[in-house]
Amino acid sequence: MFVDSDDRCVSNRLALQLNFVGSIHAVDATFARAVFVDENQRRTDACFPSKNHDIGGQIELRELLRYCPVGGGSLFVRRSAFLQIGGFDAELRKAEDLDFAIRFAQKFALAGQNDIVIENRISADGMMQNPAPESLLRLIERHDALFLRHAPHRLAYLCREAGDEFEQIGQSATAVGLFWRALWLKPNRTNRERLVTATLNRWYSPWAVRLAARALKFLNFRDARAGGRSDR
Repeated sequence: MFVDSDDRCVSNRLALQLNFVGSIHAVDATFARAVFVDENQRRTDACFPSKNHDIGGQIELRELLRYCPVGGGSLFVRRSAFLQIGGFDAELRKAEDLDFAIRFAQKFALAGQNDIVIENRISADGMMQNPAPESLLRLIERHDALFLRHAPHRLAYLCREAGDEFEQIGQSATAVGLFWRALWLKPNRTNRERLVTATLNRWYSPWAVRLAARALKFLNFRDARAGGRSDR
């Protein structure tokens, strides 16, 4: 059972997760909800995953790639399964829970439960607030083929997020490459304008980027009408 350094377990967490695992067959790990608490340790209305999102039951790899509701601090894992996939990737400073869940779900059964088992302290200086683009790039490169097959739009989001963080640390050339890929995968307005902003001082002009985005959007629309994969 795991808990992050800025989290606190609810008093009956172990019982909740043990009972859940005992109620379903052939599950190797479970995850649950975390509720956010303020600086006075009072619970807020915000949870991860949101209470509007039903996470009960086994989650398939395809679903996991499209939307990952797994928080590392709520994981309750069969020890033998955890060791078999090598545990968490210690090189990742961000998205280590997503990476773990993807690797885990390819070999073992992972299920969610709707109970709240964690209280998560809202922190302005938490690790998630600090840029760690190398970690996101490592995640993208490791699971690129799976995302392309099952969740290209999620891959576009990850590329844009990594691009934003590379810009924050001054690596604009790497950021531009990631923004181009995000636009290729999902030629929407957000990705287009992010690329336009990042390329203002480069040899190609903003109108060329916007023209490329329009062409990509048209090609994707045409492929979808012809029976291609509409999510690309």
